Amino acid sequence: MRRVALSLVVLFSCSVFAQQYPSQHYVVISDLNPGYVDILTRNVEMFYDNMLGGYFEQGWQQPLTIYYFEKQSDTQAYLGGTEKIYYGIYIPSKNAIFTHRLMDDGSLAGLGTLFHEITHHFVRINYTNPPSWFDEGLTSFLSEQTRIVNGKPSLGHPNPWREQALRDMIESGAAIDVRYYTSLNGEKFYADRKNYHPLRALFYWLYINGQLKAYMANVKQQGYALSVLEQTTGKNADQIGIELLAFIRKNCYAGAYVQDSLRASNAENKKRLLNAALNLMPDYSRARYDLALLLYREQDYAGCQRELEVVLRDTHCIEYKDASRLMGDCRYKEKNIQEALVHYQNAFNAAAYDEYQYEICYNVAACYMAMGDKEQAGTWLKDYLAKNWEPQTTQKHCKSAREYLEQNQ
Repeated sequence: MRRVALSLVVLFSCSVFAQQYPSQHYVVISDLNPGYVDILTRNVEMFYDNMLGGYFEQGWQQPLTIYYFEKQSDTQAYLGGTEKIYYGIYIPSKNAIFTHRLMDDGSLAGLGTLFHEITHHFVRINYTNPPSWFDEGLTSFLSEQTRIVNGKPSLGHPNPWREQALRDMIESGAAIDVRYYTSLNGEKFYADRKNYHPLRALFYWLYINGQLKAYMANVKQQGYALSVLEQTTGKNADQIGIELLAFIRKNCYAGAYVQDSLRASNAENKKRLLNAALNLMPDYSRARYDLALLLYREQDYAGCQRELEVVLRDTHCIEYKDASRLMGDCRYKEKNIQEALVHYQNAFNAAAYDEYQYEICYNVAACYMAMGDKEQAGTWLKDYLAKNWEPQTTQKHCKSAREYLEQNQ
């Protein structure tokens, strides 16, 4: 989000239960469950470790403070002021990030929001007076759709809601004018939030072409002029625009079809849209997983598994954990408990940085129950209870786990 200076109005009601959780590079201040904050902290530390050296030369010595609330309205109340706070905000003068777990409509803000604001801090430390188009474009690409999977950040994926907006812009007649977008000053950039969409696509295109790191290095040495982008890619602005548009029509439109599928009225329309995405990007793991899930719900377990096998080839894709778990569900439905167990354990390992890893413990325990191994079932149920940071919303499973442990331990 845009970096702005705000005067903090600390409201007692939002901060009375907040605790400080210091780590190597951050101080998290939150009133959320400590188990959840631990997951959050491990994610931001791993993100730091992968961004530093991978994409940025300099880190920071003074810990960055993360204020992390339950709801968007909590963040808004804490900050005060009149400017609407959406997903989050980075305030350089406070050396702090302010964000939340849930939007006011109940949807998840997601870890991508937190990574987004952290990336702004990296950009500020590593670049001198970066223009907004560079800062926001780079930050949006490096953070959105980035998750830690099997110990490595996933990069290079469409962001469906943003790609849908970008497609609609282009189909309504908007031009991909590289000269225009790379000339925007801060006021003009932030005057239209649609400017984010093509600029994230520009950095996505550079990444896919293997030129992102070179461009970032060249900018640091030579500045933000369009000529630096042309020099890095070996193409003039018109050629860049042509290739970028073709890339958008393939990769970004694939993401737009996935977003369309979320709003489709029935399963057949969802499948049609997901297949349209896969026609453009056959290796698009999100579309494959969503299609597999539809087939699973139709009890087409063979078809579901065919789609999942493609997803599982990439052990660092965002959907790897969910695909492994769904593959386990298929095997479990087929009463192939031993294979189900293997897939559930793969999902558990991939989810070391996932807030819902605890759920998979219950799946693993169920396999051991079916195999008659009470000791292992008990071990995994204990892990389920220990890792479960939201027992108030999982009361049925928590009760079942405790009853099993009482009866068999």
